Amino acid sequence: NEISLESPGLKQTLDHWVLRGLVRVPEPHIQFPRQYSTDEPIEGFLPNFQEMINSDTHTLLLASDGSMPESLVQNLKSANNDDIYEAAVFLPIRLIGDSIRGFLILGTNPRKRVDDDYRVFIELLGRQLASSMAKLAEANWLRNMQLKIGIFYQRSWQFKRTKLRRLKVASGGWPIMHRWECFISNLSGVVLYANEDYYRLIEHPPNVTSTMCWYRIIMEEDHAEMNREWPKLLDGERVSFELRLKRPFVADEIIGGENVAGSTWIIVSAYAEKDPDGNVVGILGCITNISRQKWAEGVQKRKMLEAIEWKRQQENFIDMTSQYIPVPNES
Repeated sequence: NEISLESPGLKQTLDHWVLRGLVRVPEPHIQFPRQYSTDEPIEGFLPNFQEMINSDTHTLLLASDGSMPESLVQNLKSANNDDIYEAAVFLPIRLIGDSIRGFLILGTNPRKRVDDDYRVFIELLGRQLASSMAKLAEANWLRNMQLKIGIFYQRSWQFKRTKLRRLKVASGGWPIMHRWECFISNLSGVVLYANEDYYRLIEHPPNVTSTMCWYRIIMEEDHAEMNREWPKLLDGERVSFELRLKRPFVADEIIGGENVAGSTWIIVSAYAEKDPDGNVVGILGCITNISRQKWAEGVQKRKMLEAIEWKRQQENFIDMTSQYIPVPNES
């Protein structure tokens, strides 16, 4: 059972929340408004909301200690009315960093104990939700920027970087730009402008410029991917692809007894800037760190393979032992 709420807008006030969807939840049983605001604070539904929404991990809600909303405890039951949900999980959903976008309340299986493996699954689910939200917001950001620059070119057909930077100031400094690792380059692959987050992620000196400098920071195995995607941009296409940086990814956290570490994965979303005649004159794009999602996918894949191997060994054991078990004679 899932309940998903989202805070509208990118400027977080943490006091206005709107219900976005219910999954396998009987709506007549949900006895709370479709939105919360300062007039009816969400703490009336979740007393410890501020602490949970600002937490770095999920929170287990239990009927036994009163942390699970009373309306859910009293009304939510399984389809056959045999199972009562006595536990749920609160998952904050973030875009990147500390930007809170929403939260998800996920009902746990009433017939399964919430053990370490279950908690690891929930943690990985939260990571993947955050990465998916980040990709969606990144795509929206690119569409908005493409529209702004298109309006700019309608007013002035000459492509000059000084004018592009004036657009940045005139539009309020592109207030969302600080949330993403963004760059602007010419057709030779020379980065003409990038924000601090971009340089912080790729660990490349901002005062060092060169043609196609990305080849210096991405793994050699991914050069072929870059070779395939860059010509598409020069042809005027919009691209989105994944690369690995040479710098390793190491997080200060342990999930399920494992260190969160591995390769630094990024997703690159970019499009070609065109003048009024349709000629490609530059490249605008942004990159997003998806290392945690890739780590989570790796853990899930490994656990799946381990489960398949365990099942195979069990089947082999049964086949082997069945050869030595005598079949009782029928009288």
